[in-house]
Amino acid sequence: LDLRAASAALIGRFVDETLVKVGLAALVIAAALAVGLRDRGRFLRVTLPILLAIQLDLGALILFQNGINLFHLVSLLLVLGLSIDYGLFFSRRPDSAGERAATFVALSLCALTSFAMFAMLALSRVPVLHAIGSTAAIGIAFAFPLAWLLARPPRGPAVP
Repeated sequence: LDLRAASAALIGRFVDETLVKVGLAALVIAAALAVGLRDRGRFLRVTLPILLAIQLDLGALILFQNGINLFHLVSLLLVLGLSIDYGLFFSRRPDSAGERAATFVALSLCALTSFAMFAMLALSRVPVLHAIGSTAAIGIAFAFPLAWLLARPPRGPAVP
């Protein structure tokens, strides 16, 4: 019995299964957003920053950590959830400039504290914590500014 080969095969199956499940989860989330938003323009404004943040996160992980593992893939679901939140809040048309500013301040504080927490995990010497922390911190660093830049509605009158 070759334990190394058996472990590698087991982890390979887990990664393959996780990729399939992450893909299915992304499709379900996209469908829920499409149904819930009922506006193609807003749907695109919300999902574009998400897709870009996930791709940039994966690219950074592959570039700086020489690949991804199971924990990176699972942590991408967390990045996906945070990206959706940022996109949804920034895509709302505020009733006033004060509401727009309050939304920005609140989301900035949330993103900053989330980034700080995951960046601390990324500093861990425990490989699992490092993978989770680095994936989430990098994802937040991309997701927040992308949502702020791309998800904002076009200027115009407020729509209920």
